[in-house]
Amino acid sequence: MDAFLLSLLHFNIQNCPGSTEGDASVQDEIIAESFEPVLAMLERHPTWHMNIEMQAYMVEILAGRHGEVLDRLRALAEAGQVELVSFQFSDQLLLAYPWRDQQKSLELTAEIFDEYDLPLSDVAFAAEGQFGEGMLKRMPEFGYHTAVLPQALAGEWWGADSSLATWRYDDAVRVVIGGGSYDAGTYRLDWDFFGDGEGYATGGRDCTLGSDFVTDEEALARQEAALVAKEEAGASLVTIGEFMAAHGADLSEELPAVVDGTWEPTETENFGAWMGGGGDFAEDDDGVLVANVRARHQLAAAEQVGDADPDLLNEAWRELLLGEVSDATGPSPLPTEVAYGKDHAGEAYALAQEAVALSCVERGANWLLVDIATGRVTPNGTVEPAGGEAVVAPFEVTFSGRTGTAAFTTSDQSDVTNLTVTVDAGADSFVVTFPWDGEQISTIPGLGTEVIDIAAEPTHADPISLPLSLGLLRLSEGVWLVKHTATTHLAARFSTGADTVSFRDETGSADRRVSSWKVVVGDATRAAKVAVALNDTPVVQLSCPPGPMTADLPCGCASGGAGAAGIGLLLAGAALGRRLR
Repeated sequence: MDAFLLSLLHFNIQNCPGSTEGDASVQDEIIAESFEPVLAMLERHPTWHMNIEMQAYMVEILAGRHGEVLDRLRALAEAGQVELVSFQFSDQLLLAYPWRDQQKSLELTAEIFDEYDLPLSDVAFAAEGQFGEGMLKRMPEFGYHTAVLPQALAGEWWGADSSLATWRYDDAVRVVIGGGSYDAGTYRLDWDFFGDGEGYATGGRDCTLGSDFVTDEEALARQEAALVAKEEAGASLVTIGEFMAAHGADLSEELPAVVDGTWEPTETENFGAWMGGGGDFAEDDDGVLVANVRARHQLAAAEQVGDADPDLLNEAWRELLLGEVSDATGPSPLPTEVAYGKDHAGEAYALAQEAVALSCVERGANWLLVDIATGRVTPNGTVEPAGGEAVVAPFEVTFSGRTGTAAFTTSDQSDVTNLTVTVDAGADSFVVTFPWDGEQISTIPGLGTEVIDIAAEPTHADPISLPLSLGLLRLSEGVWLVKHTATTHLAARFSTGADTVSFRDETGSADRRVSSWKVVVGDATRAAKVAVALNDTPVVQLSCPPGPMTADLPCGCASGGAGAAGIGLLLAGAALGRRLR
């Protein structure tokens, strides 16, 4: 029986971003102390094949300051010893943002790998092991046909199966379970390593240790000796692509339904740790996430202005994708990491406005009102405030940790009710809870636009926190809730045991918090249309001349990208200096 041994080393050059020692210093340490020793090990053993995953941004850094290391990586890849996996320009929390962001990320990734003549595999693996149905649907558009599903997520959602290592999805994507051991009868598959590559050659150290983040020669020698023994015992050290070529061509088992998830869903309560869960330092998950949403709305709007400066738009996208890095929100980011996310979001916001400055002058406008969905640009345009008369609450919203209020008002659409949630100022964290019938999880998965329904089974993880990039979730039959991600972007915590869905913030400021929501009465198609219009293609104001990221719009655009007042976002994008990373 064939025996295969797989390894996937996930390298993140943005680990410890914004370090007080300087990004370049930390990046150079990651390359010298943890990345280069792995290449040297492979050079010593030409029969060993492995997967190395990195963001495209790391390729640029290798090319800029470590050309010799890049040449060695290219040689290993061309020889088939390294299968390069890259599904992101930056290690974004990609399932928390709409598809356009990831689309741009993949475009940049393809350009960078082509520029530096590196072979890019068709394997997709994302930072934090992010995985979901929207991702699977989008992969073939960019030539990705194999996805890595973390074993812990599969186990949390439908239970482990030691005989099934591979699955299929819609006949276009193959899925391999990352981690664990599998005896399929005709072959055996074992994973030697599936995790953070920085720890492989350093004995588990990471860059938070500063000067103590160094290569552990003894630990690396032990790992090398263990691999020699496994190879001598008959195991073939292969890449994911080589394994799938041998045993992934005819997959009979369709992948079961799975929600958006991460590679350690129990340890981090899935997306909870990145979207509201508390850590050991001064986190501000909601502040970072909302800043990125507002910046991406500005950027998406600027793209619709026909004579916007393309170079500034491209620079803005790079800044935004860096700001969306998962390390800025969790599980326990340093203050410098939080600032890194906000700084890049603010710079992207400012660049988007700067890109349309000439358009503003030519139109004689104080601002441009842009409908992202239609591409219509209206100089000094205004939108009438939507409704505002109080209505009877269709359900009860409860608060814990801090007091708060929920105000339901009319809108300009008969099947939509506006909801304003206010959390009073205080020192405690808070939870806002909505009733849920607990029958099924219905939402739009990350990177998707259509609603999927997954039955809430007793075997599933409970509770489980989902990112809701477009804000949509079903509360009960025909009743939907849409969070306005430009005013709050916390994870939705579904609990079948309590029949509730809640949003908690253990990281944000003690200020009064105000966010806007929508309640939609209707079918999934109608609810999805409202969610997309609010959180992906809203009406947005671009200031002339460029100004800081603010919470208020002079035009009073209820559906605009800047959201409601009081969110407590402390950013002044236009005042930020240019930062090259």
